[in-house]
Amino acid sequence: MSRKPPSKATLKLGKNILLALEKSTPQALSFDGFQSFSHSQTWDDFPGSLRVTCYFSSDETLQAFYASGQEQAFIKLLQMNFLKVGIKFWQIKKNILFEVEHK
Repeated sequence: MSRKPPSKATLKLGKNILLALEKSTPQALSFDGFQSFSHSQTWDDFPGSLRVTCYFSSDETLQAFYASGQEQAFIKLLQMNFLKVGIKFWQIKKNILFEVEHK
C-alpha cells in the first residue's frame, strides 16, 4: 500500500506547528526546568490528535512546576502562539503533556 504525498494544507499545518513551537520556546525557557518541546499528530484527526510534549530537566523541577501552579500559564502561552498561526485546540489539556526528559 503506497502512501499519498502530503497535501499543501498538511504541509502548511506542519510548518505552522513548528512556527508556534519556535515562538513559544523563548518564553517557555523562563519556566524553571523547561528543556524542550516535541510534537506528534495524526492528520486524519487534526487538531484533536496533536500532542505537544513539554520536557523538563528532572522530576523535581516538574513537581515544583506543578506545585507552583504554573501549568495554566504555560498552557496559555502555548495556546496563544498556536492561535497566532491559526491552530485552535479542542481540549487543550489533552493536547499538552508534561514529562521529564530522559537522556
